[in-house]
Formats: sequence, structure tokens, C-alpha cells
Amino acid sequence: MEYYFNKVLSAVHQETCYAEYAGYELTIIQAVSKYNDWLAHYDDPDIADVYLKVFMDECSNAKCDDATAALGASLTGNSGLFGCDMLEILYSGDV
Repeated sequence: MEYYFNKVLSAVHQETCYAEYAGYELTIIQAVSKYNDWLAHYDDPDIADVYLKVFMDECSNAKCDDATAALGASLTGNSGLFGCDMLEILYSGDV
């Protein structure tokens, strides 16, 4: 019974980790998308500044820095934030 309880507890912990890191992942994905939009319009000075502002707004208040640090910490093999070790989760076969 203890084995099954530990399995359920581990699954709940993994889902919590995924939920916590999903927001950071989304921040990075959106920022990269906005940056790519700026790169695509870099040669057009009339609208390049608009795309640059949109990208800068996406990363305002150090959101991109925080997201990068959180995801990086989770991939170092150290527990990272929230006690989540994403490398251990991936190594155990749960992608």
C-alpha cells in the first residue's frame, strides 16, 4: 500500500511542477514570438519600433529574467523552485 501511496504522491508532485513551470515556459515562448516579429520587420523603420516595444513590454518587470532563471534552475539537477527537479522527472521517463 505504501508503494502505491508514494506513486500517487509522486504523480501529484509532478503535476504541481508542470503547472508551476508552464507559466514560465509560456512567458519565454511569447517573448521569443514577439522578438521574431521584431526581427521580421527590422528593416522597416516605420513599424520596427512598434514591434520592439511589444517585445520589451512582454519582458517588462524582469518577467523574462525570472522565467529564464526558474527554468534554468529546474534543469540543473538541483531542486530548482518549488522543490521540482525536472531532470529527475524526465530521467524517470515522464515527458
